[in-house]
Amino acid sequence: TLDVWDLRQEYRKRIRFAHKSKYGFLVNIRKCSQVRIHNIILENSAFWTLNLNSSNNIQVTNTVINNNRHIANTDGIDISGSSNVVINNCFISTADDGIVIKNSLDIGSTKPMSNIYIHDCEVISCTNSFKIGTESSLDISDVTVENCRFYLPDIFPCGASGISVESCDGAKVENISISNIEI
Repeated sequence: TLDVWDLRQEYRKRIRFAHKSKYGFLVNIRKCSQVRIHNIILENSAFWTLNLNSSNNIQVTNTVINNNRHIANTDGIDISGSSNVVINNCFISTADDGIVIKNSLDIGSTKPMSNIYIHDCEVISCTNSFKIGTESSLDISDVTVENCRFYLPDIFPCGASGISVESCDGAKVENISISNIEI
């Protein structure tokens, strides 16, 4: 039998990086307000698929993100410095973070973010199905995640999680409610 170290190395051999010319957001909503993304399919991104950056009042519903689960950095939905965001009834399959909340000067954020509501989504991920953190130097508050299913079929033995809440870069992360989750 293989030990855990050998299993991790075998898993990591399956992860590939896209060619440098392929990097860039598939969809980048930046400094916008009152945006509704509804009933679309996004596929085969080589980087963050749907980036909601420094925006306000965004709704993402009935959206499918279907990425290759062996390409690194293919986040599903990145909520970066945006407030008043609702994500519901979405299906996401990706190699990196499924739905991730980030708030940092390094990615263009300028103020605290709050009021994020994620519900009734299904996420398949090789790393983190739902994550708050990394690139989180500015505060994040009032986040609710409920009634979701998180699948991690390719996870073992990689270091990852169904739910990850981190303040790696100094942000105050508060008023986080996560309930009725199936992993």
